[in-house]
Amino acid sequence: MGSTNTAKVAKSICAIWRVSGLPKYKLENSKFVNKKSAAFIIPLVFVAINMAVYLKYRKFESDLNSYVNAIQFATIYMLDLGLIISAYLKRRKIAQIISNILTVEKMLQKFCAVEFPSGRLGRNLMIYLMVQTILTIYQIVVVSSATFDIFSDFFIENACYHTLVIYSYNFNAMLFFCLLVLRAFHSTFTVGIRENFARKVQVVESDFRQVVQVYTLLQKLSKDVFKTFEKLILLKILKDFIIAVSTAYNATFLTMQLSTVLAFLNKILETMLYLIAILMSNFGMAYLFEEISRQDVILMDLLDEILITSRNEFILAYKSIELFDLRLKRRSSVFYVCGLFPLNCTFIYTMIAGMASYMIYLVQFNQAKPKPL
Repeated sequence: MGSTNTAKVAKSICAIWRVSGLPKYKLENSKFVNKKSAAFIIPLVFVAINMAVYLKYRKFESDLNSYVNAIQFATIYMLDLGLIISAYLKRRKIAQIISNILTVEKMLQKFCAVEFPSGRLGRNLMIYLMVQTILTIYQIVVVSSATFDIFSDFFIENACYHTLVIYSYNFNAMLFFCLLVLRAFHSTFTVGIRENFARKVQVVESDFRQVVQVYTLLQKLSKDVFKTFEKLILLKILKDFIIAVSTAYNATFLTMQLSTVLAFLNKILETMLYLIAILMSNFGMAYLFEEISRQDVILMDLLDEILITSRNEFILAYKSIELFDLRLKRRSSVFYVCGLFPLNCTFIYTMIAGMASYMIYLVQFNQAKPKPL
């Protein structure tokens, strides 16, 4: 079990966390366990020093642009600080989630008699992390090219800012690993149920109990992942929203000052790539939650169909059917972030509309001139 591709991907994510000073996890007897460590002090000190250096070299002025940039950095600092604190407070819960992932994988392999596509999962996760990191590094190079003095205030300020941005990708790695696994689990389980029950003339109670066992653990896993990372997801959305709006706002006024078409197009391309690097994780996250919700609805409809059929044809315990059917009817497959908004593809359009609205407010506020006394 410990040598499966999913376990290897999980160990790689845990290794990234360990290098970043986040909780340490080790695979023992097919379960991930948290290793006691006081290393959480290191990332806290690192983030604190980074902020202190930024505040030392950052030149604050009494204008809207300075205030926007200050809020932008504050949200990144809050997310990194929240990630470190939350990771250590919920380190045992995260270890349990990763262990349950391996348990569900083992149960699905036994039930579906197919190999879980963990190799493709690891490849997709690696591609996403590489693309986001490359786009961020590209932005660092472009911004830093404005000055060739590595000891200048602007260069140090830019380095501090993007260091915290890259550090926050630790959360992206763990979250997307869990979401990609959950999506694959739902898809594999649905296919397995259809194939297994299609070739059976009569289904006994043991078959039904096996389906209930896998389904219950799969739903518990989905709920645990969302509840564990819910507050960090809200912080991440807030951070990326503010960064995206402030980036687009700054780019709007910079492009107005450019004199050549080539410089104008170059700035537009640079801004678009950076916005993609910022927003791709949010849109990808919303898409994966939408996929998990959609597949969960398909799975519930399939199980409900089997339960209805079983009342007439299959040999199943009546109480088991009724209790499980009641659970299906009361379950909601929509994920609400702290009860504020659903996390699905609708969220993408809402976020884009919100960005456009705040951009208009910022531009109008900046153009408003004080009336003479």
